[in-house]
Amino acid sequence: MVVEDEPAIQELIACNLELGGTPAFARRDASSAGPWCALRCRSRVVDWMLPGMSGIESRARLRADKRTQEVPVIMLTARADEA
Repeated sequence: MVVEDEPAIQELIACNLELGGTPAFARRDASSAGPWCALRCRSRVVDWMLPGMSGIESRARLRADKRTQEVPVIMLTARADEA
């Protein structure tokens, strides 16, 4: 699953995953991705800065749910520093 609010970036990531043989499902915000991920995700690419729930909070929720705590997560960001 790709969770990215910028359509061009979302499409670029999904396209590259699919070219590598990994089916990609895209969502624009973490809130809509959460329940869907619990049923279908094997891995997740998440933007750090999302509208509503941040990528960091989304990752914390995945880890708190027994159904998704083992789902690998790759965090993306355009931020220059963590602070």
